[in-house]
Amino acid sequence: DVRDEYSYFVGKFYYKWGNLKRAEKFLETVAAEATHYADSQYFLGLIAVRDKRYLTAGKRFTAAVKTVEARTSIDPDARLLLDVTYLALARLAYEVGGEDARAFQRALFFYDQIDSKSTKLPRALFEKAWVYFVMGDADRAIGMFHSLHSPYFKDRYFPELYILEATVYLNQCRVTMARELADAFAKRNQALAKNFKSYVGKKQSPENAFQGFMEASEGRGDMPSELYKFLLDDEEFTGLVNAVKEYNRELAALVVTAGEKPTAFGSKVLNETRERRRRTVNGAGLMIQKKVQEADAELADLLVKADEVTFDAINAEKEELDADAKALMTGGKQTGKAIEQVAKVKVELSHMYWDFDGEYWADEVGWFRSMLRDACKKAE
Repeated sequence: DVRDEYSYFVGKFYYKWGNLKRAEKFLETVAAEATHYADSQYFLGLIAVRDKRYLTAGKRFTAAVKTVEARTSIDPDARLLLDVTYLALARLAYEVGGEDARAFQRALFFYDQIDSKSTKLPRALFEKAWVYFVMGDADRAIGMFHSLHSPYFKDRYFPELYILEATVYLNQCRVTMARELADAFAKRNQALAKNFKSYVGKKQSPENAFQGFMEASEGRGDMPSELYKFLLDDEEFTGLVNAVKEYNRELAALVVTAGEKPTAFGSKVLNETRERRRRTVNGAGLMIQKKVQEADAELADLLVKADEVTFDAINAEKEELDADAKALMTGGKQTGKAIEQVAKVKVELSHMYWDFDGEYWADEVGWFRSMLRDACKKAE
């Protein structure tokens, strides 16, 4: 129905520009049998989350999922909608659930529904790692870290991954591993932090910032590749980029149609499309400026945390050495004897256990488990 199409695209337009009230008004009128009903429900869910109407948000996201899964065939666009909706449901379960273990399990369930070939999989795996970390399940958290270190995700930027991983090792009293990881992170990212500062310090208009991003997409320009990857992980930003590309296609077609002497109506359509493109580019450029500052501040904070992990690891190593020296003097038991022990992993009947041999396989990503035992010792 033309009215449903109109309501969806107008509602989506208002959502992109932050007018949530008007967006909700139009999106709510999209009929359940309409082509874009599932998309409308997804955006309505996002609006409800922003308004902290979490129960409504859950219902909206669930409606989107059920609508797509009821289709006889799911095209790539619908599959992507499913993945972002499952990601939204997982985040909703985690945020609203607090410390409830059942909420954590619901979040993990939704993360597991994301397709293994999805562009959203790396983000889902990282967020799963965080959930396992909060749950105190170090084995699975480390397994997720291991997955994210695979070559499949070399084009993604998760700087906090290394600090989180080092913290898990430190909590398990594996101080040498924690220190090595924190030191490696600091060594690798100190130069990057300078590049971030330099790029942030540039005085750029929103239009020039967007142009810099497009140059980076072609391997040109001076935008650090990590900043480019950081921007790509933002769904709202990539939506604006896709909108600009669509306007470019529309303008190219309109220019051809209008010819050398366009009519008054043709000129009006051209000018309106150019203006919409200009505003979208400006919005994307402003977002780049904001996100770049966020990335710069985050990296600076992580470098401080890396120093803190290193400091804690050094103190822990000193305590271990002092304890071993005391044990040697008194004939007591030394620390570290169980470091090489590994835990036994219980494997479900539907799964097979396989040692990691140094090579990643796509179907293994997300299923790794650490077999390291907690090396912490209680004073005897």
